[in-house]
Amino acid sequence: MTPPLPHALALVCAGLFAGGAMMQSIVDHPARLGAESAAGIDQMQRSLRHADPYMPLLAVVGAGMAIWSYLVGAGLMDLLAALLLVAVVPFTWALILPVNRRIHAFKPGDANVTEVAGHLRRWGRFHAFRSVSGTLALMLLAGSSILESYVV
Repeated sequence: MTPPLPHALALVCAGLFAGGAMMQSIVDHPARLGAESAAGIDQMQRSLRHADPYMPLLAVVGAGMAIWSYLVGAGLMDLLAALLLVAVVPFTWALILPVNRRIHAFKPGDANVTEVAGHLRRWGRFHAFRSVSGTLALMLLAGSSILESYVV
């Protein structure tokens, strides 16, 4: 039987992570790309300042809870979800954070439009991995919950 507390916390963290990541990928980032470069970079800088502290925390806590759930009796789906969530952390450090730093360094008045657009597109491609990984982790944890309710 899946332990209720760690599994539930993993499910909540994965849901918040996946929801935030998908919101960025599907709604916010396309709007940034469609805006004038100065407006897009300004919005991106503001968005990153708000999201940066939460997304890694949700991924790490969600992965930790999913591992705990697995260790105390949940199935392999919880462990796979943990691996998907934890995978976004080194990916973010290696690929997304350098782009974030470049984006934060731009001043809307001095930004080279072509360079800004390139960094925004690159960020969007990298961020898609986080959206997919988080959503797959959420699906695995939800599937584990559903399967568990049928087994009991």
